[in-house]
Amino acid sequence: MEPLTQCLRDTGIAPASVDAVLMIGGTSQIPEARDAIANVFGADRIIPPELCNPMTAVARGAAVYSAALDDPDHKDRFSLVTNYDLGTAFAAGPRKGFQPVIHRNRTLAATGERRFIPSRPYASSVAVEIIEGEPGYPADSDRAFPLARLEVRLPRPEQDPERNAVLVRFLYDHSGILAVKVTHEETQRLLFSGESDSFGKDGTPLQEGLQGELARLLSHMDVPLIEKGEQPEGPNEAKRQEESPLFGPDLTVNGTPQARM
Repeated sequence: MEPLTQCLRDTGIAPASVDAVLMIGGTSQIPEARDAIANVFGADRIIPPELCNPMTAVARGAAVYSAALDDPDHKDRFSLVTNYDLGTAFAAGPRKGFQPVIHRNRTLAATGERRFIPSRPYASSVAVEIIEGEPGYPADSDRAFPLARLEVRLPRPEQDPERNAVLVRFLYDHSGILAVKVTHEETQRLLFSGESDSFGKDGTPLQEGLQGELARLLSHMDVPLIEKGEQPEGPNEAKRQEESPLFGPDLTVNGTPQARM
């Protein structure tokens, strides 16, 4: 219950001010879990699962939100908030410190800026580690999630690190895409400007990472995907697809049966 208590505390919302609670996901249907939430908000405020399938609510909500983003008349009907503090790491003895730039529960689009200085004299570059984390926990703890690491070149090495101070600015747009700008404070020279396109501790480029992840997921399919224009391999493949429980006549695109999700 700690995350729930912290969420209410962070948002400044009292349980009595919440009109209804929609519980989603498999765990939300465990009676003990529902009873615990009901003890906080009241059983009469828990929405019955019959009104919204808890196993598909996330996908349906994401689809509705995505459609709204493409519609100028509806894109402001929904608010997306950050669920972690977004910041960067700094030297803090044997552990890495975590400095938030955009605090959690900020409504997107959200922006934030912090000033940083190199950790030593005559530095030729600074490393900007982009991290989702929690205040009070180190940037290399299990409460932190590295997103990217940028190596930013400084105009020139300086004996006084203060002369190479940089301003790191983060901007989350409505789609959750993160833009990063790093500016040299003294000269106002823009040192870096771009979108963060990596994830994970190894900084794998997003395009390469997604390609590998997609291949991994598709390798677990019982029925292989068929590219447009391709014919099923073997005379029994089309029949197998039609008879497979993964497919059905109610799930078709241009007459081709589609896998159930």
